Amino acid sequence: MLAVAFGGLILIDKLFNGPVFVVGDCVRQSDGIAIKAECSESGAFEVKAAVSSPEQCQDQVQPHVQQKDQILCLAPAGPPISANPTTTPQPTATSTPTTQ
Repeated sequence: MLAVAFGGLILIDKLFNGPVFVVGDCVRQSDGIAIKAECSESGAFEVKAAVSSPEQCQDQVQPHVQQKDQILCLAPAGPPISANPTTTPQPTATSTPTTQ
């Protein structure tokens, strides 16, 4: 019985306070609210910082989300950068001397 009551309190907290996001999480907008998203999803944003006012976000052009008494600074999420990028060698044009 106690577990059911505790589970109900958690559910009520989630309904009234919304999801909790931390730096590194990815979110997207759905029906005017931020929801958790995969960082690879189209339209996803990564939480870059948690600050007390929007003016503290490093990039003022990017959106932000209010979470209780915090402002979450967002930036477009993208695929992870490879630690060992591979490059394809490009052929170089060289002239070969011809003998006559």
